[in-house]
Amino acid sequence: MGTYIRNEYMLKRRIIGYLLELRYGWMAMRIISGSHMLRLIRDVLKE
Repeated sequence: MGTYIRNEYMLKRRIIGYLLELRYGWMAMRIISGSHMLRLIRDVLKE
């Protein structure tokens, strides 16, 4: 019984970690692409 609970706990931790990684990875991608877009717009306005 103890090993079952531990395995379930590890599985939940892995799933939560995966979801957090996805969320923060997506946020980081948005920030990076956002700054990239700002730079593009600035370059266009300069010309």
